[in-house]
Amino acid sequence: MKKIILSTVAAMALTTSVYAEISLEIGAGIWKPSLSGDVNYKGSTINFDSLGVKDELEVSNNYLYADFKHFVPIIPNIMVQQLNYGISGNSSLNTNITFDNQTFNVGETVKTTIDMKQTDFIMYWGLPFINTLSAGVFDINYGLDAKNISGSIQINEKSKSFDEVLPLLYLNAKISIPVIDTDIVGTVKTLSYDGAKISDNEIKASIKLPISSLLVDVKVDAGYKVQNITIPSSLVDNFDAKIDTDGFFFGLSAKF
Repeated sequence: MKKIILSTVAAMALTTSVYAEISLEIGAGIWKPSLSGDVNYKGSTINFDSLGVKDELEVSNNYLYADFKHFVPIIPNIMVQQLNYGISGNSSLNTNITFDNQTFNVGETVKTTIDMKQTDFIMYWGLPFINTLSAGVFDINYGLDAKNISGSIQINEKSKSFDEVLPLLYLNAKISIPVIDTDIVGTVKTLSYDGAKISDNEIKASIKLPISSLLVDVKVDAGYKVQNITIPSSLVDNFDAKIDTDGFFFGLSAKF
């Protein structure tokens, strides 16, 4: 009888542990960055500073993500992230620019529309024993990220589109503060290869809301995100870019 009871308790504990290691987290929000740098694609160059993007153009960006974790050590966890840029408006040029074989002069007012989308497909693993040994306070993850950068740039009637995929290293660390139901999360995605340098870094605080239940935890997220992207033509044919963005983001997330 004791063996049966012990076996039953052990099975229940194992089942509970397994289910505790399976989760799905989804989130969405807005990011309000400043933008600088330039893009050269197939002979057409756009300098964001010369367009007056920081001061005169309307910038609206949004993000969303889904993060699936499980208990099988060998198989990676999966996260998909998407970040959308929408920049449009009229601005007066600070310098002459040539775009799609047409020259626009200093002082000329142009209608500019920039649409960019970044989609990250991340496969990652948790560093063994860190979460268990720290009683759930610390968590460290590492993995690989395939970042797709696509979009279009239009000045007046002239338009160019681009679409590139680049590999990144992924590192994520989380500190949970149970007393105030808050997680502090830092994420680094980076690449340095053949003249290309990409860093996509953020830090955020996720605060659990009292509307959470046994089935779902709802959190409000607030943080700061910095991206520095340099892609030379030696890595991607006909594409040369240096794009720097940084700013605060706010959103909501739910973990099931």
